Amino acid sequence: MLKRISLFAVITLVLLSIIPVSAQAPSWRAWLYNSLSGRMMLVGQSGLIEEHTLPMPEGYDGFPNKVAVSHSGTLFAYVANNYNAGQQSLLVYDTTNQSIRMAYGPISSYIHSIDLGESGPNMFDPTDSALAFGFSFADGGWQIVILDLTTNSISPYTLSSQSPEALQAGLDGGFGQTPIIQRFIGEDIIFTMVQGGTEGSHFYPTYGWDFMDVTVTPTNIYPTLDNDTFELTGEIVMPFVDERLANQIASFNFGQANSLHVYDPTTGGRFPFYNNPALTLIWPRFIEGGQRIIVSARDPQDVTTWLLIGRDGSATPINEPLSIDGGQVSSIQGVADGFVYTLDAPDGSGSALAYANTQAGPITPVVVWNSEPGMFARMVWVDDLRTLPITAQSAVGWAQLAAPEYAPSPVPAQAAPEIAATVALVDPLKIPTPTLVSGLAGPTLSIGSNATVATTRGDMLNVRSAAGTDYDIVTRLPAGTPVTILEGPRSNNGYTWWRIRTVDGTEGWVVESIEDNDGTRLFTLVPTI
Repeated sequence: MLKRISLFAVITLVLLSIIPVSAQAPSWRAWLYNSLSGRMMLVGQSGLIEEHTLPMPEGYDGFPNKVAVSHSGTLFAYVANNYNAGQQSLLVYDTTNQSIRMAYGPISSYIHSIDLGESGPNMFDPTDSALAFGFSFADGGWQIVILDLTTNSISPYTLSSQSPEALQAGLDGGFGQTPIIQRFIGEDIIFTMVQGGTEGSHFYPTYGWDFMDVTVTPTNIYPTLDNDTFELTGEIVMPFVDERLANQIASFNFGQANSLHVYDPTTGGRFPFYNNPALTLIWPRFIEGGQRIIVSARDPQDVTTWLLIGRDGSATPINEPLSIDGGQVSSIQGVADGFVYTLDAPDGSGSALAYANTQAGPITPVVVWNSEPGMFARMVWVDDLRTLPITAQSAVGWAQLAAPEYAPSPVPAQAAPEIAATVALVDPLKIPTPTLVSGLAGPTLSIGSNATVATTRGDMLNVRSAAGTDYDIVTRLPAGTPVTILEGPRSNNGYTWWRIRTVDGTEGWVVESIEDNDGTRLFTLVPTI
């Protein structure tokens, strides 16, 4: 499998070397998503281009947290929720004819690859003719299915926790173990096994599934969920905890990603090319045609610095603040001459999309789009790296700070592929014609209603004496704690606050949601259905 990926990258480089390059960098487009209304907005340098609202099957009432957009930007893969029935369905929406191309479900899923993954287009194969989707069942076990988007049918190839090749490779099939799709190339699907509730970890076991050869082998390509793939070469950058290099891991509450690693598909090795012993690194993104990487770096006091990292390991801090009018960066992607990113207003009034040129002197971010009042948007796709020019600097020249790590030797599996999935298709005819909707989908928080604490990774929700981070902590509540809403909402310190009461009578103020390291909005207080 790794030989095929390496060959793919080499062929790509050869082809690109003979393709004439335009002297002018192409303009960019970005799909933005609002999870409360299900709206998808295509925005360019001149503003809004088009928008769609994700259709929901009959009886479904919850929009997804994330959407996977295909390489071409014309297909959306997302999971609709039926909270009352405890079921989900995977839908593929075609923007060209504004209809559902294919539907898969319903399933009783615990976690799935779209919600936790950051691979976006890489869940689709390079031609957008197939989609790989991984999920864990609510009662234990997991499965990967392939949807054939040329025939709108389920592929006969499927992998599950009970497949002989998965068992022979030693994959865990316990409750909450979920295969997160990282990349789909040809007949190879790269996936990372994630235990539910640990999606902030710095390392996960990753495997390659060759569904034609019926083999599952360990790989070193995507050991983290936080990564970025340079499509033109197949190179991958990721933050990594590398204890071979200088670090201050003990100073960070949740570990320290003290280095940036790169996977080189021409050699099959992954190695560190940048190290910072005083900071932890998140969100690395290729920019400038793959010549540099922008990355967010945080110190133990959670003070953020943005760095531009060269392939030679050189680092240049961005001295100009990316924040505009106090907004907080919530997602970021690279383009030909810099990067684009979304900002959330500190008063909760909405989101903005900004663009920064990193090649024209001082970096001066410019807002190109503002949301409607009260609407938050995340960037889920950018028309960028696949059309950027290749240069000598963006094809070679990585620094190497420690010896490369290679995948363990594969263990051949002797089994035939499972045939078909046991989950039926949803009837696309029961999915209404897409229309714009306003307001929230599903139940919302309100005074007098009940809610549940929804923290992850074992985190506790702080209950404070008043609505603000400067006030005393009254108590801390674990995930699953039932509460009653007494008062709110109030905005302060960039958060929305509600006053709650627990079953034992403890009262105080808690935040409604927080921003995860990857920019995802995580609701820490959800209404009881």
